[in-house]
Amino acid sequence: MTKYIAKFFVTGLLLLCSFFVNAQDDTSKKKYRIHTVEEEQTLYSISKLYDVTVDEILNLNPDVKVDELKNGTVLILPNKPKPTIDNTLPDSVLYVLHTVEPQQTFYRLKVMYDVTQEELIELNPELEDGLKVGQVIKIRKKKLTVKTITPEVEEKATEVEEDEPSLLDFLFKSKKDTLKAAHLPDTVKEIREYNVAVMLPLYLNQNDTIEFNTEFGEDEQIYNRSKVALEFYAGLQIAVDSLVKQGLTVNLHVYDTDNNKKTINEIISKPEFETMDLVIGPLFASSVEMVAEALQKDNIPVVSPFANNDFTEKRTNLIQVLPSKDAELLAIANHINANYAKDNIILLCQNIEEEKNSLESLKSNLLTQSDSVISIQEYIVKTERIDKAKVLQMMEKDRKNIFVIPSKDQVFMSDLFTKMNDYADSSNVFLYGLSKLRNVETIENRYFVNLNLHTPSNTNTNYTDTATICFINKYRQLNLTEPSVFALQGFDVSYYFLNLLKVYGNVIPSLDYIKAEEINTGFDFQKVEDGGYRNTYNCMLRYHKFKLIKL
Repeated sequence: MTKYIAKFFVTGLLLLCSFFVNAQDDTSKKKYRIHTVEEEQTLYSISKLYDVTVDEILNLNPDVKVDELKNGTVLILPNKPKPTIDNTLPDSVLYVLHTVEPQQTFYRLKVMYDVTQEELIELNPELEDGLKVGQVIKIRKKKLTVKTITPEVEEKATEVEEDEPSLLDFLFKSKKDTLKAAHLPDTVKEIREYNVAVMLPLYLNQNDTIEFNTEFGEDEQIYNRSKVALEFYAGLQIAVDSLVKQGLTVNLHVYDTDNNKKTINEIISKPEFETMDLVIGPLFASSVEMVAEALQKDNIPVVSPFANNDFTEKRTNLIQVLPSKDAELLAIANHINANYAKDNIILLCQNIEEEKNSLESLKSNLLTQSDSVISIQEYIVKTERIDKAKVLQMMEKDRKNIFVIPSKDQVFMSDLFTKMNDYADSSNVFLYGLSKLRNVETIENRYFVNLNLHTPSNTNTNYTDTATICFINKYRQLNLTEPSVFALQGFDVSYYFLNLLKVYGNVIPSLDYIKAEEINTGFDFQKVEDGGYRNTYNCMLRYHKFKLIKL
């Protein structure tokens, strides 16, 4: 994500997220557009995103090779015309009246009402001279009944008539959850209004300062540290919108944590927190722990969207979305047990305690969960470089050679792939590694393909899937940019947990039974003894013909 943002600053083509729409940038009049390659994207998936052909992409980017597309590469793409969106406002549109309060800026109104500065001025021409305290302005009503709260601001939108359901809502309304047990507990859901807190480091004060120093008409800037939170929240908004149309009634409390523990402590000390049915965030591990411990006495579920530390022990209300390394190792062992138990299995790691412990965990799961008698060889590398001759000696010609390397060391893995690639043509090699291996930029994609790399993942975006396409189109329409992985995560996490409230009336009891796959993320939670819940969902991804496919 850091490289993604850096590329846009270098090229001067920063794509703005949900609350920073520059209405004057009419991309429909430009012949070309810019796209920065993200993790796991291929030329094929990018071509589908923009409705262009792979040949068109290659013609405009002659230096790009199909088999060496790297994360962060900036592509020039044809900008094909899209249907014109009619922004005229009919007389029948309803509005809310808002009284401008001290220190309120256009940016804060964006966060509160999801409205741009240009839209406000269109409805209130007097705002060309700026906002004035006490001014009463018109704001077009939105479809959600949502309460948005920051430590300084509290407003409540009024419910209005719902628009006609979109294709996106129809698709997600039709999505079915998978039961992990024969049935849910025989309980009657109480139909009521739910209170949900979203705690994100939005850095409103810093963004206000940037906006204040940006003249009207210039491209608006975003405080760099707030990008992840803003993109996550943009995805969350689409999820809430979809579920509200399906019947969910929710008061959504949005708090700017500023990534400050003092601020977070002040937020969770507010009286309304005693009535929360769910808390999403904060994003960082230490902050999530603090919030979970404070709310544990009231058994209020706290969802950690990004932290992958194993910190659910003794925190019975803490829910960890990202699977742990142990969950990835178990997924690898299960896949080998099911597909390659009779082949030549070689466990390889450095002489590092963490990696050796991972090796023992793998070996235990391979031996105890397989019906076959497994033959396992081990190679613990005690020198700086891998002994190529020793690796060759361990390999067999008559069986598949299944290498499992639970290492995160980029230098070690680069050296390993370079040397093993020499055997790719003559030997039947299959290599398994942790999910972070896919992000090692010093390893060429062709090595991943040649060595049949398999990695576990709890995320997998199918860009040809109808639901994914609908989400992307919805996101583009609202934000005039492409959804990042953080926006996808924001949608999936919010949709999964808010849907539990809507359907079952609770979160924590339902986790024992509901397994689901949303557009990017899978969910399969297991209870930790004397603790909370960890997501154990992992699918297996394999590099095949320069595509990352789900097995």
